[in-house]
Amino acid sequence: NSVGSMCYMICLRIWARSKAKLQDAIVNFSVHNAQCAVESDREIVYRNIAALQKACGRVPRDATMDQALEAFDEHVRNTLSRQFNEVFGRFAFTHSEYILVGMAITS
Repeated sequence: NSVGSMCYMICLRIWARSKAKLQDAIVNFSVHNAQCAVESDREIVYRNIAALQKACGRVPRDATMDQALEAFDEHVRNTLSRQFNEVFGRFAFTHSEYILVGMAITS
């Protein structure tokens, strides 16, 4: 069924674009670009992140806030990127799922 195959390919393309957009957001994450519901809270959030980075030993206790925030950015980028790839891998579906969908389309 060519219509079914076309719909399937369109869905795969939409998923691939969404996945690429999310992956790009993770790779380019910066706490400085994060939205803050109450902008006046941003400094408090930054201080808390810096304190957490120091408490976790990701930066020395005498690190500046900028150093701590950069370490946080790197931690988010590395951790989320790795977890994203573990969950989604290179493809959206397992091999078995591709076979099942292919069988459903051709029947």
